[in-house]
Amino acid sequence: FQGHAAEFLIFNPKSFLALPCGTGKTIISLSAANMFNSEWLIVTKATLKYNWQREIHKWFPHTTNNLIGGKNKLITSADFTIINYDLLDAYKDKLKFKSIIFDECHAIKNAKSKRTKAALKISKSADNLYLLSGTPIINRPFELVTQLKAIGKLDDFGGAHQFGLDFCSAEHNGFGWQYTGASNLDELYLRLKPFMYRAT
Repeated sequence: FQGHAAEFLIFNPKSFLALPCGTGKTIISLSAANMFNSEWLIVTKATLKYNWQREIHKWFPHTTNNLIGGKNKLITSADFTIINYDLLDAYKDKLKFKSIIFDECHAIKNAKSKRTKAALKISKSADNLYLLSGTPIINRPFELVTQLKAIGKLDDFGGAHQFGLDFCSAEHNGFGWQYTGASNLDELYLRLKPFMYRAT
């Protein structure tokens, strides 16, 4: 299943890898990334940066990597550059990557946060972009909006408001629209399936 998932990513260069925790999303995404002649930016939680570095050393020892954070604040040429979400806003104007992996991508579900705004900015120029999470939706479908925008798929749903109307039981409370509900989930699943690899 890992080989099949990697193949899915290769043929869908802007997509979700939404496998459960412990199934190997790291090695799957690295395997797919290694098939492209590109330098990759990996964005992850601070606690997972060294895990990504270890996995790269283990499975792809012929590649180079650069871990940003701590004493190292330089972005140098490498096959894989690793940065954590907390630093994304400070580096957003320096990160010029055509290929990006967002690990634990539900971290960019809040459209108002600095990290999400920075993530969307650096995503605009990406040709290859993988979103990794066992739980892309934590509480409600509307959390997918910023993630869909990152991979350039939000317009396929008619934009954020239409997505809210179709899949979030959108209601107007007299002051503005609320997208806190969930609706038409079977249809949403079918609409996501072409670019989301998920299995149980």
